[in-house]
Amino acid sequence: MIKQFCFSVMVICLLLTQILTANAQSLDNLYVKQAYKEVLLTGFTRSVRHITVSSEVNGKVIGVNYEEGDVIKDQPFIEIDPTFINLSIKAWKNTINRTNVKIQSIKSRIDYLEKEYKRVNSLFKKSLVSEEMRDEIRQDLDQAKFDVSFTVNEKRSLEIELKELEERRKRYTINMPEGFVITQKNIEPGDIIEVGKELARVSDYRQLVVPLSVSREQLKALEEFGSGFHAMVEGKEVDASIKWLNPAFDDKTRKFKIELEIKNYEGYHRGGLQFTVSLKIPDQGIMIPKAAVIERYDHPKVELMNGDIVNLILLEESADFLIAAYDKRLEHGTRLKPVLTK
Repeated sequence: MIKQFCFSVMVICLLLTQILTANAQSLDNLYVKQAYKEVLLTGFTRSVRHITVSSEVNGKVIGVNYEEGDVIKDQPFIEIDPTFINLSIKAWKNTINRTNVKIQSIKSRIDYLEKEYKRVNSLFKKSLVSEEMRDEIRQDLDQAKFDVSFTVNEKRSLEIELKELEERRKRYTINMPEGFVITQKNIEPGDIIEVGKELARVSDYRQLVVPLSVSREQLKALEEFGSGFHAMVEGKEVDASIKWLNPAFDDKTRKFKIELEIKNYEGYHRGGLQFTVSLKIPDQGIMIPKAAVIERYDHPKVELMNGDIVNLILLEESADFLIAAYDKRLEHGTRLKPVLTK
């Protein structure tokens, strides 16, 4: 029994020592802190990117493969009647084929004239034909070479024109990036469209963003989170980060425009989802630990480490701190004497 009693006394003493040591350490670390207030920053989601769909060619719509709300897949969005452009391409190809035949004909004539010139030139050296005859054949050969060079260049110009037509032909099929959603459609099959007319709008909701206008203090609080922070979207916890910051400062609103990127949202992605994040913003006043406050309820005051007494003007109160009006003698980090040591 005596041994058990002694053991119990030792345990109690050890616990009391730990409690007193912890209290002493906490009381030794009493100091003035900057007052903060909790601010709830709210915004709404939107798509990370949206595109206004228009046509680069005039024509008649013969196919629209998606409706509003549909997700773009591998089919084209809008198809425009390509009849006339196809006919132009066919005609141009026929012209190029005729040009190829003409080039082959001229090359065949060049082969003949080269052989003929060699034969006549050999006879000329033997004085069997006149110089005039030799020069005439030489002139025909030079002209044929010029004709083939001109025709080859003409063919190249035709091929460039054909490539331009084929490139324009691609414009008769309007494709949008896969995964985008049709958010607005102003076109139906049979409509006649003009260049530049707005036909539809598509948006990328695979990634959600939140545009905000924030004060200097709010921006600083967001930047202090570092590379990312936790927030809420429609009551569900998400990860968020600053995606973009407009460095320009709005003199009228005194705010910065930013865009936050939302990650890991498991709900249906759409615009208008409510986003919220809690920020700690520096507030007017200072935070005084209650353990350092003398006469907390009547005339609250604190004692500095040098023995000076500073009266407090109470603003509000939290669980462990009094929020008091700023006093130049109570800067952030000023050490205070605990009440228990007096």
